[in-house]
Amino acid sequence: MNSKRRWAVDPETKARVLESVRNGSVRVRDAAKTYGVNHSTIYSWLSQEAASGQKNSTEVIRLRRENKALFELVGQLTAEIQKSKKKSW
Repeated sequence: MNSKRRWAVDPETKARVLESVRNGSVRVRDAAKTYGVNHSTIYSWLSQEAASGQKNSTEVIRLRRENKALFELVGQLTAEIQKSKKKSW
């Protein structure tokens, strides 16, 4: 006998989970904890989207995080350059 219970996630919750993961505001594991969904289920949903011809969501998420990190780095470096220019005057 299989002791695991399967339950369906309502479409609204699934949409919220996928949107928050897609826009990069939350990581898959964090979304899984927040919404009480197994992280492998979320990855499965993302894979199904990719298979159906939609953008590869995991790649988009990774690129958005990388983009955010790079913008922060550019901001820090710009501030350091401005600070060093002021000291040299």
